[in-house]
Amino acid sequence: FKKHYDIAHEISNHLSELSALENLGATYTQMGDYYKAVDAYEQAATISQEIGNREAELMHIRRIGEAYAMIGNLDVIPNAIEVNERQLALSREIKDSDAEAAALAMLGFLNYNIGEKEKGIMLTKQALEIFRAIGAPASTVDALRNMLRQWGVSN
Repeated sequence: FKKHYDIAHEISNHLSELSALENLGATYTQMGDYYKAVDAYEQAATISQEIGNREAELMHIRRIGEAYAMIGNLDVIPNAIEVNERQLALSREIKDSDAEAAALAMLGFLNYNIGEKEKGIMLTKQALEIFRAIGAPASTVDALRNMLRQWGVSN
């Protein structure tokens, strides 16, 4: 995939670059090399933004957030928050309610776990409202309700 990317980049074929970067990110994720996955998805998000493909940009930003979540290290929480705030802003801009709710849920979880409990609860409640409104799977709604219960919040 790296060679595919290098060739695509050399000839300025953005769609091939995106394809290669998506494959690199997925491969790095499967290998557990989450920092390299973040780098690949960041490059893909930048290219998507440059060519005006907001949906692809959002997808890559979501994958960056997922990679940070897989790292599981407190040192990356600020990065994870920043990425999820980007996801939230872009999902609202392009009116993707599922991505908006997912970003709010992750921001709620992250904020709660760094001690910003009230903010975390507020964000999680917002995510729950959106997930309910869009008819998200019961498992998604139940997971958020259970998380709020564990935090001692009635919903």
